Amino acid sequence: MTTTCMLFYPSFFNVSRLICLQSLFSNIILNSKTDRKRKLHFSTPGSTPSSNKPSTVTSTPTNQPPSGSASCSSSPMADFTSLEPFSPEGMSKQDMDLVLLKTENLRLAEDLKKLEQQLVQRRLSYEQVKEDEKLIRHYTGLSPTAFLALHAVCSRFPINFHRGWNVVTISRQDQLFLTLMKLRLNLSYIDLGLRFNISDSTVSNIVSTWICVLNEILVNGMMGNQIPSVAKNQLCLPGSFHNFSNCRIVLDCTEVQCAQVRDDMSVQKETFSNYKSRNTFKALVGVAPNGVITYVSNLYPGSRSDKAIVQHCGVLSQLVPGDLVLADKGFLILDDMPQGVSLNLPPFLMKPQFTECEAKFTVKIAKARIHVERAIGRIKDYAILTFIDGHLRQFASSIFKVCATLVNLQNPILQETAGSLD
Repeated sequence: MTTTCMLFYPSFFNVSRLICLQSLFSNIILNSKTDRKRKLHFSTPGSTPSSNKPSTVTSTPTNQPPSGSASCSSSPMADFTSLEPFSPEGMSKQDMDLVLLKTENLRLAEDLKKLEQQLVQRRLSYEQVKEDEKLIRHYTGLSPTAFLALHAVCSRFPINFHRGWNVVTISRQDQLFLTLMKLRLNLSYIDLGLRFNISDSTVSNIVSTWICVLNEILVNGMMGNQIPSVAKNQLCLPGSFHNFSNCRIVLDCTEVQCAQVRDDMSVQKETFSNYKSRNTFKALVGVAPNGVITYVSNLYPGSRSDKAIVQHCGVLSQLVPGDLVLADKGFLILDDMPQGVSLNLPPFLMKPQFTECEAKFTVKIAKARIHVERAIGRIKDYAILTFIDGHLRQFASSIFKVCATLVNLQNPILQETAGSLD
């Protein structure tokens, strides 16, 4: 039995040593108590035992230490050299099987702990890159300070996962990190799953859930598509807007390519853009004079005109008399403007060339309108907007709005107004 255990279970005596010693000590203590009881049945030296009643101890042996002192030699547990080595041959088969099972469980638990540690070391996480600001900006488009602030805000709210089952494999911080990587780099679910050591279905659940979370917190909760007033804009008015001091908003439209809907030709026709010659979604973006994105519409089919989107999205309802709107010459919305609201467009070339006054005015408008172009350029730096795949079609508007609000968490577009921003 001993040989078999050592051959097939080499760690038996190492793991079960405590169990064996505990059993050994218990036997020693039991034997000690038995010896003491036996001594009570004998009389002191020089006397004979009585057959009628047991004799009691009337004297103390000469080799017994005085009361209050301790002697290691008199203790039954003092001399371990006289004890016989423990052998498992005295154990029953059930006890042996139990010890072997416990040994195997301990070994497997240690192996599992080692594998979990290796898995954590291989898994990409924010903690691994938090000291590298350049790498964080590459992955998320945000600075470390902005990322931590965004995580702190999101941590205050409960999350209901899109697919109905919670994700506990990675922390909420890494879930946000993963989602921003998807928005910024548009990595595939398989790629993200490999980086974070999770399945692609878990990645899909995280991305779809956190897009809705960010849309609810950043878009609906913070931006809210509420256009700042002219008075608030004048607190941080850049130099290029000195000729347009009453400007409330600068409008422009942009398009993002989307997947074709092959099973519905009417939808495919609606999303086809003659300007881009492909299927697209179109959105209206509004920027304040200081370069902050203050309005983002839902995505519309690419075949819709700029005028139709402005009429439908409701941005004009927020304008008041005295406001000025800057837009591209394609926005033929003068008749739709509320009473008392001005629209400033670049002049149309109705003759061979502009006059000197018209040319100077065109340059002034271009210098003011360039900020909305730069803001849209930053939005499109999020690679997920390069192509909206079919499985993300239902989240397309939320994705675009979230990317727009994330741009506002980056460094200001206009450095001259950076110190004036709240």
